[in-house]
Amino acid sequence: MELRRAYINSLAVLPDGTIVSGLDDGHVQLWRRGQLVKDARHTSAKVDHVLTFPSSTVSEPSFVTAGDGSICLWTEEGNHLMQFGSYRGTSPASIAVGSIGEAGNTKYLAACFRITRQVDPNQFRLVPQNEAERRR
Repeated sequence: MELRRAYINSLAVLPDGTIVSGLDDGHVQLWRRGQLVKDARHTSAKVDHVLTFPSSTVSEPSFVTAGDGSICLWTEEGNHLMQFGSYRGTSPASIAVGSIGEAGNTKYLAACFRITRQVDPNQFRLVPQNEAERRR
């Protein structure tokens, strides 16, 4: 067994009492009654956010994780369902989940992204074609 040193960036509690933790080394851990039951890997280097969906069934997403350019949906057993990548140079700054409709059967996921890597303004600079352009 390898001892990892990682900080917990986010925690969420599923309806059955399972605690989901998102760590800065990219791991997503599920804990029940003080015991680690699942250690999965988020698709990116770290997990900044963990949120639970309201009243999920086994076949639906139960929680969502986000960090370093990707958002992942998971079942309550900790199985990876789906991944959404963000635009190059951005990362999820915040996420929100919920349900709407009379029966609450329509679920939503919303995300706000921040720029994590500035674009180089000289990246697409053209080579000067004449003496006037060279002097600029």
